[in-house]
Amino acid sequence: MSLVRVPVPVPDRDLLRLEGEIDLAQQFPLMVDISSRLRAQRQLIIDLSAVTFIDCSGLWTLDWARTRARDIGGDMALVGPCPALSRILVLTSLDGNAPLFPDVPTAADALHQREQARL
Repeated sequence: MSLVRVPVPVPDRDLLRLEGEIDLAQQFPLMVDISSRLRAQRQLIIDLSAVTFIDCSGLWTLDWARTRARDIGGDMALVGPCPALSRILVLTSLDGNAPLFPDVPTAADALHQREQARL
């Protein structure tokens, strides 16, 4: 797995693009990276379009990230999972906790709308 920092077309949000396999070996580095990103920006978009595999520790980490974002008054969205990963996210109910979006602009707009609704 690689962690890639990518500019997001909307201010006050961060985009984390994950690639490859997300498993136990990547759990701690991913948690550290997510924590630092959430300290800098309260809104996090995680792009899963290049993820080829995820195990239960990866799923747990995504759920932890969503909880962490909400604990600090922020939010998180997941973008572009392949059909197999989408199915896993739906079956584990992670899609209800961190909504799935087809692309980054749609996710950024949804996060903005949710933030405005809370104000």
